[in-house]
Amino acid sequence: LDDAPLAKILPGHIAWHSSHMAVPAAKLAAAAKGIQPTVAKTSMVLNIDGSVLLAGERVKADYLAEQMTGPLRVASCVPGDRHLDRAQREVHPSPARAPVRPYWQELPADA
Repeated sequence: LDDAPLAKILPGHIAWHSSHMAVPAAKLAAAAKGIQPTVAKTSMVLNIDGSVLLAGERVKADYLAEQMTGPLRVASCVPGDRHLDRAQREVHPSPARAPVRPYWQELPADA
């Protein structure tokens, strides 16, 4: 995933380089202080300056990581598609690229 475009990640998910996992955005939002997910499929936008637009709020990826606890704690965000920063497109792949699975199947129990 180091060079993978962020757009290939499942809708409402973002990948973190420490474990190369796709984590539900709502799970990250719930773990970050002061940020509440609006819906289960909260979208994220990776900005050119390294911040993440989460549930309509701009948050630095390292701040988000600091708020994570336990096994989901991470260091930083995977660099995404270089074209995403221009339009700040939401992370939604086409169905042909990535099948959408139920969110509760995304993370192993011992992640």
